[in-house]
Amino acid sequence: MRRLKAVHPNPGGPPSRVSPPLPQHLYSGIVLSEFVAQRKGILVDVLRLTTHRLVRFAIATGVTLCVVAGCSVDQPTVENNDLPVTSQASTDSVTPPANETDTDSAQEPLAVFPVGGAVDYQLGGAYDLPAGTDIVVRDSWDTPAPGAFSICYVNGFQTQPGEEERWEGVNSDLLLRDDSGQPVIDPDWPDEFVLDTTSESNRIRIANIISDDLNRCAKSGFDAVEIDNLDTYTRFEALTRDGSVELARLYGEVAHAAGMLIGQKNAAEDTELFEGHGGFDFAVTEECLGWNECAAYTNVYGQAVISIEYSDDDRLTLEDMCADSTRPESFVYRDRNLTTPDSPEYVFERCTD
Repeated sequence: MRRLKAVHPNPGGPPSRVSPPLPQHLYSGIVLSEFVAQRKGILVDVLRLTTHRLVRFAIATGVTLCVVAGCSVDQPTVENNDLPVTSQASTDSVTPPANETDTDSAQEPLAVFPVGGAVDYQLGGAYDLPAGTDIVVRDSWDTPAPGAFSICYVNGFQTQPGEEERWEGVNSDLLLRDDSGQPVIDPDWPDEFVLDTTSESNRIRIANIISDDLNRCAKSGFDAVEIDNLDTYTRFEALTRDGSVELARLYGEVAHAAGMLIGQKNAAEDTELFEGHGGFDFAVTEECLGWNECAAYTNVYGQAVISIEYSDDDRLTLEDMCADSTRPESFVYRDRNLTTPDSPEYVFERCTD
């Protein structure tokens, strides 16, 4: 379920199509898997990355993980029969870009999510933080808020309005196509195309492009990133849960390598997969009280959950929401368009307890 997404004004023009390289270790397992599959006709799962807990440890201590052909790497276990541990290797040739990062330089430890912190959700435009705000979510084209845990919004599974040039030319094959060969458009968001996550090579290339956004968030000083449209696969039959979770895992590795936590946006039905297999650290949920699904997030992430409810939802009053025992502690009540305080539509409330 998706309720709202940011539409940035693109003040700096379209993002560069020259993406910072993905961490080199994201490629080694794919290349070796293709080799074995072609020679022996079997699917193998080699050099799959360890869970995000090990990644956090490695980042915090400055340890460089051994990810070269022949290294022994423990495999994460996926507690879901719909998502096999081994992934189908693409027959496409995937050539990783040159690794320009300094692998010998130690990285800063990841920030600690401020569990239960007071939150504001500012995707409709950045403004001065309301008093007492500990956490704020802003669009990737905005700047993080000084003194608050700042989360950067990124659309990971559909194109953003105004960014068509990113997906033209050599990248046009990354758009999902209908039976007539035309790019598939999300009917609820007619200025967005759906990304084709069905092959491993596509997922690698998409992640390499979206890493522009993730690295921009990190360079701007954001502490974390939230990935939207994780559940796009539920609205388009050609897409699969496996493809969504695998692409999410790549985003998680890129975000962690850049020094940021990564948050799941909605997709309550797949929370355990995104946390366990995807390596996500927290969740951002819209209308979990209205849909009676807050426990799906808190059962997995504890109170590292941000809950946004909207004032035009007449199923529950604000009083009802504040009295609900399933309500995540980091809760905010906003107007649907997430306007700024100078707008007559602006609504911003928190529970007093």
